[in-house]
Amino acid sequence: MTYFRTLFILILLCASSFGSFAQDDSPWWKKMFKKETVAEMDGRPKDQVEVKEVVPEPIAKDDSTINTPPSVERSPGQITVHTPSTLDSLNQLRVRDPLPTPGYRIQIFFGNLKAAKDLRNAYISKHPKDPCYLVQSSPNFAVRVGDFRSSLEASEYLHMIKSEYPSAYIVPDQISFPDLGN
Repeated sequence: MTYFRTLFILILLCASSFGSFAQDDSPWWKKMFKKETVAEMDGRPKDQVEVKEVVPEPIAKDDSTINTPPSVERSPGQITVHTPSTLDSLNQLRVRDPLPTPGYRIQIFFGNLKAAKDLRNAYISKHPKDPCYLVQSSPNFAVRVGDFRSSLEASEYLHMIKSEYPSAYIVPDQISFPDLGN
């Protein structure tokens, strides 16, 4: 019997709490998650609550007003780099003797040393600005011209000199960087 009495009281309490939720137009479950405003917590009507608009202060466009004491003057900074002498000497070696770069050259001759030297001298006299190299490939020697970074550059130059050297062809080789005229 006490069990039924406690169950009845519990049902009455629940019904009365549901009744308080039913006073508004919104369903009871929306009231559970609603955030109350300050006016609702105080019990004041919404008409009597003052709303003040907060306007942020304008930010100064001058950098000197930001966290700088008035007695401090700004001046340009100075950076000093300290490097060991061994690093400087290695850098000078690299400047004097740069690493070879993979690229292309045009081989215009392959044969004995005397004929290779004669052809090289003749090429240099006709084309003084173009680099010309004598490469040993035992027991023979090759004469190669140009320092081309791509095969397209080499093929354009090959097309220009093909009438003078009909047996010329493009070979992959280690090339030197062109002089930039420092």
